Amino acid sequence: MTRRLLFLVVLSACAPTGPPIQVGDAYAFEPVLGDVGAVYLTVTNSGTAPDTIVGVEVSGALVAMIHEQVAVGDRVEMRHVGPLPVPAGNTVVLAPGGFHVMIEGMARPPVAGDTLDLTVRFARAGALAVRAPVLAYGTEP
Repeated sequence: MTRRLLFLVVLSACAPTGPPIQVGDAYAFEPVLGDVGAVYLTVTNSGTAPDTIVGVEVSGALVAMIHEQVAVGDRVEMRHVGPLPVPAGNTVVLAPGGFHVMIEGMARPPVAGDTLDLTVRFARAGALAVRAPVLAYGTEP
């Protein structure tokens, strides 16, 4: 019995700490279209089970949704994505030219130096709060 208890204590000490879903590296650029902008971030699932982004909220915006930028012939389209899978043991990057959080209807367009407060909702992990600094358009994050 003592050996079994010792084994469980050692095993639990080796387990990874922290939540299996982490959201980081969030940022946004000053919008060039008034009340329409985008937020970019990285989602890491270090767990053994997949999860899914089921929604996003941005304080001060009427609408926030996951979009993907897609090349169609010689033009670019923005497409609503709906739930976005985050496979176990993987990272999903929302970055310019790909997936992003499209925000519309902002009460006041953010300017460089502002910070946007986001809530990213996951099917398994629940709601995670994230802060995204607003950068001047064209600035490297």
